[in-house]
Amino acid sequence: QIESEIKRVIEEERKKSEAKTKNGKNSSYERKKNLDISLSFKNNIGKMPWPVSGIIINTYGKQKHKVINGVETINNGIDFLTDIGEKCKPVFPGKISRIFFIKGKGVVILINHGEYYTLYSGLENVNVESGQDVTLDTVLGTVVTSKVNSQTELHFEIWKGKQTQNPVKWLNAAY
Repeated sequence: QIESEIKRVIEEERKKSEAKTKNGKNSSYERKKNLDISLSFKNNIGKMPWPVSGIIINTYGKQKHKVINGVETINNGIDFLTDIGEKCKPVFPGKISRIFFIKGKGVVILINHGEYYTLYSGLENVNVESGQDVTLDTVLGTVVTSKVNSQTELHFEIWKGKQTQNPVKWLNAAY
């Protein structure tokens, strides 16, 4: 359910952007700006800061289910285990495209970087709003600590259009 909700929101945002361009509502300046942002994002592969301090506890792609033997799950991003009260920051400058809530996951923030999007899931005490420009120093919010297992986890994804990207390839020293 979480994955389908995230895909739905990203597809909505992508379609909105395409419609603006198609209807001529995006000026040539805005189109050039989006292309410049996309190129800059792409040129920073392997150089981006981590959104939180901590360790990566779940990697991108197919994984063996932690409880059910013989079952695989697919992770569209990576998961960080971090400290209680940890603040989350963007990995690249951009514009807050959407902020929404997913039951059991907390607040999710989607940031637009031209043709790329970054997604931060598992937040509370959000400090930003939709449409706001953000920098690397902007605090997006605080990572939620689970009442069930007392772990503080952030889920992080990178999308290019409709395709997920392996975040480990984009983050500095993540290998």
